[in-house]
Amino acid sequence: MLPVSGVIHTVPRLLLPSGSLALTAEKYLIALGATHYVALLRSVNLSHYVQIPSNEPGTVIDTPLPPPVLDLKGAQIPLELAKQDSPEHIEKEKEKYTILAVRDDVLASSMLGAAVSSLRSPILSGRPLPPNGSLALEELLRYHIVADQWRPHDLEDGMLIGTELRTDALRGSRQRVAVGVQGEDGSLGDGWGKAQKHRKRRRGEEDNSDDDDDEKEMLSWGGANVVADPVVVGDSIIYLLSSLIEPPPIAITAAVSDLRLSTFVASVYAAALDGTLATRPAVTYLVPTNPAFAALGLTMQYLLLPTSRDELRSVLKYHAVDEIVYLDDFPRSGGARYPTLLSGSEIYFEREPSNSTLSVHGPTLGGLPANGESRDAAVVEGNILTETGVLHVLDQVELPPDLDITLEKLMRGAKANTMLSLIRAANMTWVLDGKRAPNSDERDSVRTRGSDRLTGLVAHDHRDDQAYTILCPTDKALSRLNLTYYHEHPAALAALVRQHILPTEPATSKSGSPFPPRTALPSSPLLLEDAKLFQSLLSRGQPGGKSKFGSVAFKKWGAGDDDWMVGIAGARGTKGDDAARVLAWGRATPWFVDADGKRREHDADDDTFTSSTELLHTTSTRLAAAGGVISIDSVLIPYEPGWFRRWGWIVLVVLVGVVALAVVGYFAVRWYRRRQARKYDRLNSEEDED
Repeated sequence: MLPVSGVIHTVPRLLLPSGSLALTAEKYLIALGATHYVALLRSVNLSHYVQIPSNEPGTVIDTPLPPPVLDLKGAQIPLELAKQDSPEHIEKEKEKYTILAVRDDVLASSMLGAAVSSLRSPILSGRPLPPNGSLALEELLRYHIVADQWRPHDLEDGMLIGTELRTDALRGSRQRVAVGVQGEDGSLGDGWGKAQKHRKRRRGEEDNSDDDDDEKEMLSWGGANVVADPVVVGDSIIYLLSSLIEPPPIAITAAVSDLRLSTFVASVYAAALDGTLATRPAVTYLVPTNPAFAALGLTMQYLLLPTSRDELRSVLKYHAVDEIVYLDDFPRSGGARYPTLLSGSEIYFEREPSNSTLSVHGPTLGGLPANGESRDAAVVEGNILTETGVLHVLDQVELPPDLDITLEKLMRGAKANTMLSLIRAANMTWVLDGKRAPNSDERDSVRTRGSDRLTGLVAHDHRDDQAYTILCPTDKALSRLNLTYYHEHPAALAALVRQHILPTEPATSKSGSPFPPRTALPSSPLLLEDAKLFQSLLSRGQPGGKSKFGSVAFKKWGAGDDDWMVGIAGARGTKGDDAARVLAWGRATPWFVDADGKRREHDADDDTFTSSTELLHTTSTRLAAAGGVISIDSVLIPYEPGWFRRWGWIVLVVLVGVVALAVVGYFAVRWYRRRQARKYDRLNSEEDED
């Protein structure tokens, strides 16, 4: 065709300038009814994430799953790792995004939706959106843009995927969003539930399964459900959500939302560490559950005292790792150690290869726990995201190696200040120090009120491997006694105190904890058994003990683990002052002892002890229990049987003997008289014959 001004050629398709009509994720968002979402992106200059041109039309995800990626040995490589290691992924990582958007009807109320996460994310309360153009809005929208293109078949339940939200609270790291793949019945899934159905239908394959299977799996991002099939636009993919998802809260807020962690929250406020949890950047918090804190018994009661704030802080800081460590970051096998917020301390993680169980414990010294007790904690739940990092939930509390819990501290935790003063008044502070009793020639002497004659004996000639368990009546229980009488009668005071102190054999261990199994009675200093007897310092055979009724016995009275009674063995006819109910218990920090029973201090600067594996593996070094405290609700009054119980059997024997002798004498006299009478009768008869 020859026009006047030129020439015309016919082509098979329309020719357009490069990029003039290229499709973008932004255009698809507008077509999908997310116009308001696009406007919000533009208000904070984030529209470039959705304006990446593509010459390919958008497609709805219903394509077959790709074949598994295998390593050199033929083992399947996880999709996430295979995707990240591919050259294509490395080359185009900055150009691929996953857009988490919401339709205009979701934003009509200008409120953040309430979403319940399958990963126990906090329930978001509705509140107005941040103002247009604000930094808060920018951070919110960046949390809805995920780095890389994540198709449904790449996602698995529990995955944490990095977003475009980077803050100083994470030291520049990506804030992650949790992915949930879950069935309607609560079962976990590993992909887009109805994708398989759609793939079969497109290929014309027969599908004999129930139609209801189409909806058996749901996909969620940050707790918000995906409400439509994802759409792929070039290197981007769009997910429409049921609500906006809010970035993770501060650590204390995340803990408050979980009722299992209320004791941890209370401890944080008691230690005045709430500000640290809110502002400390890039921290992994190991949060014990309420039963874990309760298992500490009197130790926890002591730590919550106002005077113990510094020690409580050390315990909480010891549960904070000074870096962000997600569950997948821990070694697949073996162990690793991480620094904590407690200055100069580290905490150790180990994963069991057989079941992938992740355990936590403190440092060890030559195979022995540096804190004196093996209290390995297990991670029962992890990857709870926070503004500054992540939370992991533990089933046990790990005590710092430098935390020293003494008998005196446990008694303060039991609110037994009166009993503490009685021990001092009886000149028995060697019990609190874990010393053996004074020498026999001195200990049997009667102590006078205010006498310090025996004080000097504590400083020498004692072994340090003696442990004591104190049966500690509360101040309320002791208030019912006439304490003036006991202060005026030193012998009675000493007997009263000795009745409540149980010398514990210095159980030692070279490879583990010297304590009874914590699975039976956590934090108990004694292995309690029904009707089991324990000698007290008042018992015969103990230093200074003179009573036949010094032993005590424990009795199980209920189904609970704490349902125990303790009473004086052999006591009879009392008015109830020979038994008490157990309220709580706690263990003192054990110590290391040498062959002579001398206590070895494990100072971090002492290379001869703490850092020498050879020394700790020698037969001369042991881990010894230091006893503990058992709080009781009544006072055990030393039992002294009445005169009849003490002497009645003697009187009875004498009386029986006297009666027996009387009876024998009576019959003997009768027999003698009868014999004499027969003799006289025989003599009289002979005289008659004459």
